[in-house]
Amino acid sequence: MTKNKKTKDPLAILFGGDAMVRLLRFVFASPDSVLALPELSNRIKCKLPELRKLIKILVSIGCVREKQTFITVESLRGKISKKRTPGIIYDETFAYGPSLGQLLQDSVTFRTSEIPARLAPAGRSDIIITTGFFTEVPGNIDLLVAGNKIDQKKFSQLLASIESDLGREIRYTLMTTDDFIYRLNMYDQFLRTILDFPHEKLLVKIQHPDL
Repeated sequence: MTKNKKTKDPLAILFGGDAMVRLLRFVFASPDSVLALPELSNRIKCKLPELRKLIKILVSIGCVREKQTFITVESLRGKISKKRTPGIIYDETFAYGPSLGQLLQDSVTFRTSEIPARLAPAGRSDIIITTGFFTEVPGNIDLLVAGNKIDQKKFSQLLASIESDLGREIRYTLMTTDDFIYRLNMYDQFLRTILDFPHEKLLVKIQHPDL
């Protein structure tokens, strides 16, 4: 049997690597926020020296501006303080910004189709539904997953990898299949806010008239 593999992102080929695409997605996901380099390095899984090279390219074409910001740090004694650190922010005067932002959003569909396979190592899922960010509809949740034997720690690790590729946090709900069916039968308001609005069923392994 052929193992499910993460497909190469066409944008990664176009822009010269996954790290640049991840960086651009984070920039366009939070255009009004100053992104601290240490945190950005961790989120896109790119070492600081390489990240600085990518940022230099984006600065040179006018896509981002360098701007100092602060991060919260904790000392060995548990003292919390603010530390000044280099950061970047999207430059709203970038002429190709709207077109590039739309291209990055459109490419999410390519990554969305991979979600079931990428979450599979965490355990058997019976329901995987995307909404919110994935369907460009405002909401409080982007992903709903139901399964009776899902390793939550492994699930969180796998989801973090997907978030890194998409360049944004994924708001999700993980529940058991039994709980999902019970709430579906009870016409649960939370589930209705998902199923009665634009969404995509990536995986459905149970039969129910409301699915």
